[in-house]
Amino acid sequence: MMAAYMAFGWFLVTTRAHENHAFFALPLVVMATPSSRFSWAMYGLISMTLFLNVALHDFGLEPLRRSLFTSEALMRIQLANAGLGIAIFLVWGLRLWRGAPSFARAKGPTVPDPAPL
Repeated sequence: MMAAYMAFGWFLVTTRAHENHAFFALPLVVMATPSSRFSWAMYGLISMTLFLNVALHDFGLEPLRRSLFTSEALMRIQLANAGLGIAIFLVWGLRLWRGAPSFARAKGPTVPDPAPL
C-alpha cells in the first residue's frame, strides 16, 4: 500500500506528467486487496479518477466534450476531479500515517526463534 500511495502521490505533485504515469498505482493497490477492504476502496476511487482524467483531457474526445459541456462547466468538472484525487491522497495518507492495520501485520504462523548456541 505504501508503494501505491507513493506512486499516486508522485503523479499528483508532478507537473506536466502524462496521465499514463498514474496507472502505476493500480497494480500496486491490487496486491493489497486480498487482505484489506480499504485497498478495494482505494482501487475503485483511483480507477474512477484516472478514467475521468483521461476522459476530461484526451484530445480525441474534444468534439464530444464540446458538445456536452460549456468550457466553464468542463473546467469545473476537471477541477473537481483534481480535487477528488487530492482528497483521496490526503485520506489515504492519514490512514497510513495513523498506523491502520495492513497486510504486513496480518496474523499467520510465526517462526520460533532459533535455539541459543
